[in-house]
Amino acid sequence: MSRRITRNTILLALAAAVFAALVDPGIRLLWLAGILILALGALSLAARTEKGKRRLELVPTAAVAIPLFLAVVILVVQGTPGRFARSEGWETHVQQSAHRVYWNSRPAIAPSVIAGSHPQRFYVQTAGFEGELTVEIIGVRHPATGLGEGLFYFDFNPAKTGFPMVESDGEVPVTLEYGSGKPRTVSLRVAPARPAPRWIDSDPEQGVAVSASFPTDQVFVLWRDGTVQFFPTADGPVDARVDPVDTATAWILHGNVPELQQVDLNSGKVKETMEIVPGAKRIAISPEGERAAIAFEHVESGVQIVDLEAGTAQPPIALEFTPDWLVFGESDLDLVVSGLRDQTLRRLRISKTGDSVEESQEALWLGRPARFLLRDQWGGSVFLTSSGYSSPPTELKNGNHLIQHRIVQIDLEKWTVDSVIETSRSTGKQLASVGRDSGLDPMGLAQGPGVANTILAVFSGSGDVGEFATDRPTPPKFQSLADVGLFNPHGVASLGQGMQVVADPVFGGFAIRVPREKRWQPVRLGRAVDPGEVFFYQATRGGFSCQSCHLHGDSDFAHHNLGAISGTTGLTAGIDRTAPFFRFGYPGKHYNRIADVHSALALDQLLGYPRGQPENVSGLVEDWMLRQPRPKNPRWETADPEQLRRGYGLFQKGGCAVCHPPPLFTNHSQHLESWLFNPKVGARQPDPLLDVPSLLQTWRQPEYFHHREFDLDTVLEVSVPPNRHGDVSGFSEEELADLKEFLLSL
Repeated sequence: MSRRITRNTILLALAAAVFAALVDPGIRLLWLAGILILALGALSLAARTEKGKRRLELVPTAAVAIPLFLAVVILVVQGTPGRFARSEGWETHVQQSAHRVYWNSRPAIAPSVIAGSHPQRFYVQTAGFEGELTVEIIGVRHPATGLGEGLFYFDFNPAKTGFPMVESDGEVPVTLEYGSGKPRTVSLRVAPARPAPRWIDSDPEQGVAVSASFPTDQVFVLWRDGTVQFFPTADGPVDARVDPVDTATAWILHGNVPELQQVDLNSGKVKETMEIVPGAKRIAISPEGERAAIAFEHVESGVQIVDLEAGTAQPPIALEFTPDWLVFGESDLDLVVSGLRDQTLRRLRISKTGDSVEESQEALWLGRPARFLLRDQWGGSVFLTSSGYSSPPTELKNGNHLIQHRIVQIDLEKWTVDSVIETSRSTGKQLASVGRDSGLDPMGLAQGPGVANTILAVFSGSGDVGEFATDRPTPPKFQSLADVGLFNPHGVASLGQGMQVVADPVFGGFAIRVPREKRWQPVRLGRAVDPGEVFFYQATRGGFSCQSCHLHGDSDFAHHNLGAISGTTGLTAGIDRTAPFFRFGYPGKHYNRIADVHSALALDQLLGYPRGQPENVSGLVEDWMLRQPRPKNPRWETADPEQLRRGYGLFQKGGCAVCHPPPLFTNHSQHLESWLFNPKVGARQPDPLLDVPSLLQTWRQPEYFHHREFDLDTVLEVSVPPNRHGDVSGFSEEELADLKEFLLSL
């Protein structure tokens, strides 16, 4: 047999093996070895036949055809082509391959969006470089920390680097300096910091309201005479409350720095600064103004009690749930707290010293997280807004894609639901547009304007304000804000004498209602409205919006059902270039664009019917969503770099990087569920293809895997059949702790 045939046969067998590795990086080495063994066996058979040792005669081309045929059979049965042929996913596969080619170029940096609003961490994957790496952004140099295998990370804080707080959309160059080597330049998309007042608090008697803008580090003060002032404040203001005693001041809570400031509302000067727990989210002040309670989410989550008179903060109190909203109840020792991820309402008894709390009542399960809490002025009730409420819990947890726009009243004395006001109701199974134009996606609440037993509510989905009687079943009165450009209001407050003020973070400003003029006066803070953001928050005529589930442009962490599948609402912040989306196994569907998800699910399957039928509404929503940065990870401040290096080494050793390579920590591939997991841990029939998710933001996921049922410890234990979802079976407890810390730091 000629050397040419021998060489060509081996080359073709090797080409088949390389092809298998390229189209599916997760393919097992055993299969590749099998291809080569079969090829060499066929080659030997052809050679022996040619020498006359067998009666079977093979033409020379058979030496090529046999191994190639066997290689193709193995690939079709076990490899990516077979899986995609069965799922009719060739187009998806081609697009995912393009993603892999893009991210395999070096150097690569992720995430791809840089924000002017809060601290961020970026990962840089180099071609095995192990020296000193420095990153320069707009003239400011940032040293990068190496984790090994050519992976680096660096932290960026716009508040400390002079990064423009307000800037038009676009890209910013990032220069990577490799020691004495030649610098390389890549680009990041800019998510500019723009004024976004969301919540608002007021003192109607004094005629003053206060609101904070987290992205731009500003505090806004609105007066009854129409005057609007704004002052700079510390990094990342998340909440603002008028002091109920010294009403000429307000307390400003910050999330990016551990500070609580008392600010003079006339001059903007800081009167007092207290050091508090990192990761603050929300503040409540007792009616007497003596005590404050702060909800925080950090490495641990919980509450912190502050003595405002003494100017001291007690040690933070860790809780077993993640607190979101909180208000004082019947006294300054009674605290009502809503849980975000477990959709509960809890009642805590504060010790007199403020250094401990205990649950004084059984938790009330809501079915959807509370979006806002309001304590009435007498302390007898707490009101909350929600996209759903039910009892018993199974009604919503296992129900269809149901959105119930509701205001719920809790009787504090009885600790029971006193009344439920359904402002609108929507279901994904409706057969036509129901023409809902008011009461959609309730957000902020406020005490009614000088009238007992009335409350004000704003609706971010329908762009209106509603006035509700809480003691009698009368129809609500709605006032539209669309005429003045406010389509997505979040906060509302009374300025007294019949005046009201509404805050809209999408509009980037406020609207003030003067009773004698019977109209709303808009107050824009100098930012352009993004139509994609408007459509994200604006409810369709089907009665629901993107943010009905993806609360505040992210997730409500609630359980939803979309026909054939169900699961916890996915994260939507910081997802640029992590396609495919909708990744937990929708039968036969794998979307490489947010626009495809929006069009196929929100508009077609759920019959959304966008208002006005604007052109390219799905594309506009996609463009806005892909520019949203991921939030700050509290472990960036606390994690030990040495532990992260050990954890990343174990990440490589356990085979995790095969399917989750940096810097995006996904290779955009797909795998059959039955191949990855034993049927006992969630496999289904028919056998779906599962997308490899990005591991960025692992710390924010309440559950993992496609069925969203495992915690992270369980994920690291699941490797049945062996070695298919990584292999950590030989890791010690200390090594597993290092690996887990690395994953939670992403």
